[in-house]
Amino acid sequence: MKVRGIDLRSSSWARISAAIRNACVISLLLGATGCGGGGSSGAVTSSPPISINDPVNGFTTTETSINVTGFVSRPDGSLPTGTVYWTNGSSSGSSPVTCGALCCLIVCVGSWQATVPLTVGSNTISATFESASTSVTGTRILAFAVSGKAYMQGTIAALTSPDVMVSRTDPASSTLYGAYLDASGNYTFTGLLAGSYTINPYLPLPGSPTCLTFTPASRTVSVSTTDITGQDFAATTASPCYSIQGQVTYNSVGVGVSGISVYIQNAAGQSTYRTTDLSGVYQFNYLAPGSYTIAPLSCTFAGCITFSPASLTVFIVNTSVTGQNFVVLY
Repeated sequence: MKVRGIDLRSSSWARISAAIRNACVISLLLGATGCGGGGSSGAVTSSPPISINDPVNGFTTTETSINVTGFVSRPDGSLPTGTVYWTNGSSSGSSPVTCGALCCLIVCVGSWQATVPLTVGSNTISATFESASTSVTGTRILAFAVSGKAYMQGTIAALTSPDVMVSRTDPASSTLYGAYLDASGNYTFTGLLAGSYTINPYLPLPGSPTCLTFTPASRTVSVSTTDITGQDFAATTASPCYSIQGQVTYNSVGVGVSGISVYIQNAAGQSTYRTTDLSGVYQFNYLAPGSYTIAPLSCTFAGCITFSPASLTVFIVNTSVTGQNFVVLY
């Protein structure tokens, strides 16, 4: 077919047509003007006038609210502006429709989102846009927390992480989860469903697993209707415990360098690290007698810092070791 000498089947005309469509889409992306409010000529949507795309039907959560997102459109393809109204039991609210760049020679589509509070048990979230509506159902189940403290027996001295950790095991799945002790020795496991859990304090390797004895050695906690507190552990020294301490400083001025990762590895290849404090000091605690390798490491996109020495071999015999220092080289 030719119109005034132009072959509509030619690749040149196809490129021109594609360019027109691309220019229209680019214009929409830049201006976010949708279809200009007048609708696209002859466009008819085949998608539902309103949808909930997240969450999926039949969802289960322990959260007190959920973020709901979806799309809206009009049967004639015109710009979908306005408001989506939602309900969930006695809760209700509204969300404005946001029309992006999805209309120009295609169907106009708008999006909406709302944060909907959930009640314990079954929830039916309904959403309405003009004369169209949709819904999604789901369940909120209760979740609980178990908390306690780890400290040295006969003192108020708190044990802290990463020297000491607390683990939680769900007997039903044998899955192991860890929790950190804060500066006061407190730990908390949250988001627990009703059931039985085993709580264990421990010394992460390469710390000596026999250095401290905990009383009790573990706790079995049954969670049913409320949070459980006071799941404490008292520690006593069981076998010799030692520490390694040092400092990372700048070359010429001797000022401590904070935020440097210092790694330790024992003879069995087990390793961990500590981060230097504001004074550039690091310390590894609860170590058994033996040989250890200490090395600092700090890398960025620009490369890695060089230290002197690059590493140190430290022997613990019957006392803690200090003065294991490193200097930053430029």
